[in-house]
Amino acid sequence: DNTLSLPPEALYGIDRIYKIVDERLVAVSVTRIGEEVDGAGGERIVVASGAIKEGDLILTTKFANAMAGVRVGLTGTP
Repeated sequence: DNTLSLPPEALYGIDRIYKIVDERLVAVSVTRIGEEVDGAGGERIVVASGAIKEGDLILTTKFANAMAGVRVGLTGTP
């Protein structure tokens, strides 16, 4: 499994994050491993999933209507 450190807002429910593929949300089941503090003192969660690979775009903010298949636009650079 690949591990990621994410802001808590990226976690939906207890075991789901969303990655962005072709401007659409794709639900990914994750295992929550723990928490950590980043260099700026912010809280992070550490998750693992075999469905995550390097370079995947992950939704890292709360999105009220997040569900698989929803079309999203990207702002900024990953």
